[in-house]
Amino acid sequence: MRKVSPATLQKKSATLLVLVSVCGVAASNASPKHSPPKPATPPTKIIAHLVLSGGPARQMFLREQNGNEYLLIRQTPESGVTVINVTKPTHPSIVKQMTWPNDTSRGNLEIVGGDLALEETPEPTGRTVTSSKSKETVQVLDLSDATNPVLLESFSGVTSVLNDAGHNLVYITNDDGLWILRRQTNPSIVDQPHRCMSGDASNEIASCQ
Repeated sequence: MRKVSPATLQKKSATLLVLVSVCGVAASNASPKHSPPKPATPPTKIIAHLVLSGGPARQMFLREQNGNEYLLIRQTPESGVTVINVTKPTHPSIVKQMTWPNDTSRGNLEIVGGDLALEETPEPTGRTVTSSKSKETVQVLDLSDATNPVLLESFSGVTSVLNDAGHNLVYITNDDGLWILRRQTNPSIVDQPHRCMSGDASNEIASCQ
């Protein structure tokens, strides 16, 4: 029988230990690595902030003019309206602060289409014996120049207002009867589709659906 010297056994044991260590390292490297989950993208973020003076805002409206986008912020009757250029939302800038013509900033403003807006202000003690509906003063404003609103008409004792956007008409009733206003439209702008009505039957180019 062949004898193995202690030195040879020691050498073989060292070689075996090295092989086991190498295999262990290879096995650990082969195991899958779990990377930490990426944080979810927030649904919104603040891109700008602008300090406003003149009291709290009551209403806001966007107006486009000459390729620029303006934000009109209505505040108190005393401070009026702040016009802000928001063409670049990340860099808003105040254009001017102004008051509405004839102190029309006390009521509620409604854009009825195009460049036309209605200012509706409740009248004190507007209820009468024959009518339980409160009355309003309605002022018609031209906002074609976002930085210079113009008062077109004023109606007192108004009991009802109806905006017919499809036909560019506004109906107003007060103690004097019915008033019908037609909004002037820019012929270069294609009419937006609207709900078909009886008047569209005789219009060959009516844009309705």
